[in-house]
Amino acid sequence: MNIETARQMTQQLFPPDGTDFCCALCGSVLQKAELRDVDLMIFVDGQVRDWILKLTENLVRKGVEWSGRSIPELELESVKFRFQKNEYSLHITERRKIDEYLAQIENVSVYERNSIFGFERNLSTIFRCWIQETRFLGGDAEMIECFRQKIQHSKVPFEELKVWFARKLSGTVKYLNERDALQNPMFSGVLLMQIFNLAVQYCFAANHQFFGTLKYLETDLRNFQEEREIVDLTLQIFESFSRQNLLHAVQYSELLVQKFTPILKNPKEK
Repeated sequence: MNIETARQMTQQLFPPDGTDFCCALCGSVLQKAELRDVDLMIFVDGQVRDWILKLTENLVRKGVEWSGRSIPELELESVKFRFQKNEYSLHITERRKIDEYLAQIENVSVYERNSIFGFERNLSTIFRCWIQETRFLGGDAEMIECFRQKIQHSKVPFEELKVWFARKLSGTVKYLNERDALQNPMFSGVLLMQIFNLAVQYCFAANHQFFGTLKYLETDLRNFQEEREIVDLTLQIFESFSRQNLLHAVQYSELLVQKFTPILKNPKEK
């Protein structure tokens, strides 16, 4: 897609005061030439409803049909419309909320609650999909640059997290063996997915990365440099899922716990 086409759309349809919002391209529009629709993140410095009202008034004035809905799991408002042969999907939230999320970057409990299996408003989605993996399109450029600077100058609290990861992982693998899980494929499969989730989160934290999208999970893991042995075992657990070989997955999980043994013996908790 021609990026200039999307920029011209914002100039024609968006509220005229560009200082109260920031618009950025996100999603597949950044990687693909052929698209079903163009995804845009909109950060509003004020009330989202007021901004959407101004937008929809412009759409009606231009004869553009639109639809809107709330996505409470992500704390977003969505507006979709077609303009000059392109489909646009706007994902709209308030700057105030983003500032609140960014203030939690170094909060350990945020990472302990995170999961690669959830569809919800979590900080990993916000950091990467909404902010880092975007391209500024229009409005207030300083707004998204401020978000990026806050992420860049913050650190994942890895030293505090690794003991929690090690204990949680060790306990789950122990339970897996105690319950004769291989005799119950569904039970063992769920536990192994929990183990995989924990291992993935550890790999990202060890490499001081905020967890990304599932689509690029394997690419991220293969590119990591820190804790390569643990990263490789994590990938082997996943490959065992794809081969439906639970025995191998259990064995790799046990090897993973062995790598955490020094941490469990000498946690050095604060």
